[in-house]
Amino acid sequence: MDLHKLPFDINNGQAAESEQVVVDLSAGNQEENKVSTVAADSDDTVSHIPEELISALKLELESFSKENAILKNILISTADGFEVASLLTSGYELHVRKVSALTSSLLGISSAMLKEVGEGEQNAVFMESDDSMILFNRIPVEQKMLCLMAVTSKDESIGQIFWRVRKLSDNVIEICNKYI
Repeated sequence: MDLHKLPFDINNGQAAESEQVVVDLSAGNQEENKVSTVAADSDDTVSHIPEELISALKLELESFSKENAILKNILISTADGFEVASLLTSGYELHVRKVSALTSSLLGISSAMLKEVGEGEQNAVFMESDDSMILFNRIPVEQKMLCLMAVTSKDESIGQIFWRVRKLSDNVIEICNKYI
């Protein structure tokens, strides 16, 4: 097995999520976004999340995206890797379930690494590729932990990305506190 290659293809497979296409026509923006949530019976962890909370998180992602267009793809998942809500641009070919699992795994590994070296609690992980940047953030809510992933172009300011993702994380915490 090649240690630098995942044992599965992230871009293949049929997503089992329900999707709704949202078209933002304000200010000439004709970009389509797919808002996705998992079916409530797909997982015990997600099924314990109230449907009202999932709907509120979807609305927050839509609203936040309109004001913060630099974040193109946003995913909120549980700490054990199940999607809660996402906002994905049309044509963004990722398998939401696999990316949700990878997001929680990456945050878990980075948290374990920081604990091992005695450098405190992990908050965010930043990745950069040739053409994009991805920020992963832990969102502590009551006695649960949520994970946030946001993708942006490489041309954006790293400081702006961190600030916007922290602002979205704070909004998610505020929403969750109303329903949990």
